[in-house]
Amino acid sequence: PSFDMPDADMISHLIELVNEISNISEYTKRIFRTESCNLTRRVKLLAPLFDEVKEQKRSLPEEALSFFNLIEQALQRARELLKSCHSGSKLYAVSKKTMSFL
Repeated sequence: PSFDMPDADMISHLIELVNEISNISEYTKRIFRTESCNLTRRVKLLAPLFDEVKEQKRSLPEEALSFFNLIEQALQRARELLKSCHSGSKLYAVSKKTMSFL
């Protein structure tokens, strides 16, 4: 999403990112579970803000669009981090099992 995207579409995209992040953390393995749950909990706190902004019938000022663009970037990075933790935890578990056999 970028600044030429309609406001409602941008906010809908942010809500989708929050939902996607929530789903990723459900499948994170034990080693990263606490940290990923904390991150997910904090990300979920943004959902009511996005819902309220989406319900408004006014267009957003340029400063708000800039702010939401920064939030989108942060959410995308959080999503990638959680995906990395999800796959990394599998690699860690395999390496731990391999080391125990040696």
